[in-house]
Amino acid sequence: MSSSKLPVLVPALLFLCVLSLYIHNLSRSVYGGDVGDLVSAAYVFGVPHAPGYPLFTLLGYILSHMPLGQTPAFNVGLISAFSGSLLVLIYYFITLKLTKHVIISLLSSLVVAFSYYVWFYSEIAEVFMLNAFFAIALFFVSLHLRERWSKKLFWLFCFLLGLASTHHQTIVLVIPSFFLLWWPQRKKLQFRHFQYKSFLAGAFFFLLGFSVYVYVPIASSYNPPINWDQVHDIPSFIHLLLRKDYGTFTAGVFESPVLLQRVVLLKMYASQFIIQLTLPVLALCMLGSIYLFRRDKNYLAAVLLGVFISGPVFVAYAGFPPHSAFFIGIFERFFLLSFIFFLLLLPFGFLGILEMLGKTFLHKYQLLFLAVFFLIPFLLFTYNYPKTNLSSVYIGDYLGMDSLSVLPKNAILLSSGDTLLFNTWYAHYVLGIRPDVTILNANALGQHELFKKKQKEYAKLHPGGINPSDELARIIEYMGKDRSVFSYLQIQPKNGEKFHWVPYGIIYKLVSPSDLPSQEEYEKTLTSIWDSLHTSEQNALAYKNLTISEIPVIYSDGLLITGNYLLSEYQATSTAQVYYNKARMMAPENPKVYLIQGVHQLSAKNCENAEQEFKKTIEKDPLSITAYVFLYTTYSECYHDSESAKRVAGKFKEVFTEDILTIIQNSFKK
Repeated sequence: MSSSKLPVLVPALLFLCVLSLYIHNLSRSVYGGDVGDLVSAAYVFGVPHAPGYPLFTLLGYILSHMPLGQTPAFNVGLISAFSGSLLVLIYYFITLKLTKHVIISLLSSLVVAFSYYVWFYSEIAEVFMLNAFFAIALFFVSLHLRERWSKKLFWLFCFLLGLASTHHQTIVLVIPSFFLLWWPQRKKLQFRHFQYKSFLAGAFFFLLGFSVYVYVPIASSYNPPINWDQVHDIPSFIHLLLRKDYGTFTAGVFESPVLLQRVVLLKMYASQFIIQLTLPVLALCMLGSIYLFRRDKNYLAAVLLGVFISGPVFVAYAGFPPHSAFFIGIFERFFLLSFIFFLLLLPFGFLGILEMLGKTFLHKYQLLFLAVFFLIPFLLFTYNYPKTNLSSVYIGDYLGMDSLSVLPKNAILLSSGDTLLFNTWYAHYVLGIRPDVTILNANALGQHELFKKKQKEYAKLHPGGINPSDELARIIEYMGKDRSVFSYLQIQPKNGEKFHWVPYGIIYKLVSPSDLPSQEEYEKTLTSIWDSLHTSEQNALAYKNLTISEIPVIYSDGLLITGNYLLSEYQATSTAQVYYNKARMMAPENPKVYLIQGVHQLSAKNCENAEQEFKKTIEKDPLSITAYVFLYTTYSECYHDSESAKRVAGKFKEVFTEDILTIIQNSFKK
């Protein structure tokens, strides 16, 4: 083979092999998290949650309706598979451009391709890999601009930045790195060297890329079943764009953590960096930093700035709550950008080793030493393949099916929680399961036509007005007059009256007092429901990674609330314990399992058992205020051990910066 063909053949084979692997492992299911929302919105030509992701959704709409012989989730997931493969290809070209070494470029690219975060997010229909692709593509263009300032390259950069801005707003975290790369060209940025018309053209190309956002009002105008914020004018568009549902400039709707909790998050970030990169890769990147410090400080500074802002700064600022494996899974997906940027140091670690070997008598064996390092991507492949092979993981689909299959004809389902709601949407709107059922987003009921219709009807029946605090619950009660109502949440009036929500598998059923089942009827119904659900499929794959871990917890929570109901309504202690045991087996990482068991042990004055259960709760959920309070109560009221209780209070103060006795007193007032 001619050596002149090698530079073309290597990247072509690299791209095709990585793409084939990613497509083989690609999830055929909606999996967990936001996937169900993104795929369902794409399929129905709708608008997913803020900020709308118009580029991803438009591409997803086209792909989901292509006759590829696969599931819609797989078709939309091709966006991630191609984005990941292109990212690896561009990484290869960046490395080749800077090192002029084909083997180092191939070796480094394989490390990137088989690293966990890149591989995993190339296997699900999520937005993060396309965002990472834009980041690395913009970095590549910036490298060329650093060497030779070109109007056309600048316009390409602006266009790509416009497209990236329509996709994921975290792209702003790495923009300073691109500008830093241009710093050597700062003199040419003066207007006499670079006319203002070129900047106006750059603005035009940015807006051309950003114009993909026109998809949102167009799609919204068709009133699709998934239509977040119902964009119909400029204020509603700005509302979606600025993510006001979640709070502008905040990562989500959750309580802002205290300083110590942010430190915990940074420690988690650092530990994941070491675990997922592995020590050899980490060491090579550090060696690459030393090499670059002597050879190319500008490149080193740009890379480290990208790592720092998109990594530690964003992690500390966002403050995601590490309450459970699922929340940690949400938290870790934002490691991807900083992870990719850090790996831009890797090829220079290999160059540093070759340079050191070149100064010794071993210089003749440089390539042989380099070949040994191919063991790193091989080991990464071996370790990460089982965790990223999602081709036969269907528990995401099963969850959506299970929330619908147990419902009677023409039922109304109030669903909430990202994974449960979104996967139910997918089963209903995309797979066509139970078209007779009406699904309402419990967190946005006012946007649904059925709710608005019932709201008007109820207002006519009560011309004197409705207490605003009770309106939501009363309309739900009114809907239950002619249709069966089910909900994932127990929605109650604010006036002290209690609706009867009876556990019905993983959801609740609204039941009038006169229709409450007998113990025998209820236990028979429970057996029928739980036998029909996909509980046996959960454990084998539940904890392969954190994103999917919420699914077995949803089933586990359903078993827990069933046990609680059996105990409180029928005093069926033995039957309740059966469901508690099933809940523990279903999701051994679920902190609620240990908390509820601890409460029962404490009420029975089994101090030692209660202590162990509350300690396990805190182990699974370090920020469980309730577990700390009960552990304190166990020591103070059950053991009568004031010293141990004082230690718990001190730890509580350290973690939450509040006094535990104040928390207890406030809970009694409520």
